[in-house]
Amino acid sequence: MKHACLLALLIAAALVVGCEGPRQREELPIPTGSHTIAPRAAQRLWDELLQAVPIEGASETKYFSPPNAERCPRIKVVTAADREVKLEPGQPGRVTLVVFWSVDSSNGRAAMRHASDLAHTYRQWGVQAIGIVEKTPSASAAESFGTQQGITCPFYYDDLSALEDMSDEVGAEEDTVVPSIFIVDRQMRLRFYRAGFRYTVKAFATTRPGGEGILESTPAGECIEDYLQRLLQEG
Repeated sequence: MKHACLLALLIAAALVVGCEGPRQREELPIPTGSHTIAPRAAQRLWDELLQAVPIEGASETKYFSPPNAERCPRIKVVTAADREVKLEPGQPGRVTLVVFWSVDSSNGRAAMRHASDLAHTYRQWGVQAIGIVEKTPSASAAESFGTQQGITCPFYYDDLSALEDMSDEVGAEEDTVVPSIFIVDRQMRLRFYRAGFRYTVKAFATTRPGGEGILESTPAGECIEDYLQRLLQEG
């Protein structure tokens, strides 16, 4: 009788455990670092951009044919979680816009937004963008500004040493100009460089917060988009 009771208890315990089902895997929180600001502050950065007068000075621009292009170097940058990584901007088989920008500069914010828009427009042709933010006291605003503006590309942070390394590869006259924009082709070569960014803000009736868009105040045929299209036509 004792054995029968013990067996019944064991069967009942097994049924209770079975009813619990498989354990759910615990989802770990995604580390965001300290790079967040209030949405109101992100909106203020955009409002300042709309009111800013673009720099009218000439930009240094370089374009390289495939035989004359250097391979994109690996650079040291910092993630939003303050971890140093070695990054080779670009990806084989894709065209990558690499933007060194600063939250403190209206031109820098405009350059990052414009590159993000181009990556979105040409995404079906394998175009992507990477933002590398100058480390200043305001750098923590970058991710919230990006979210507020619909910028989905990854952000890294730099003390300008990575920018120097990239600029040296293209023979730039000055190697720490912010913003600086590079285009890396499908074979991981540096094909385009522009120091500085001239822009205008124009109202559109489509997408994006407020309907404003960034346009380059550069002659036709010399815009970043024109050079990007050249690279995409190479196949």
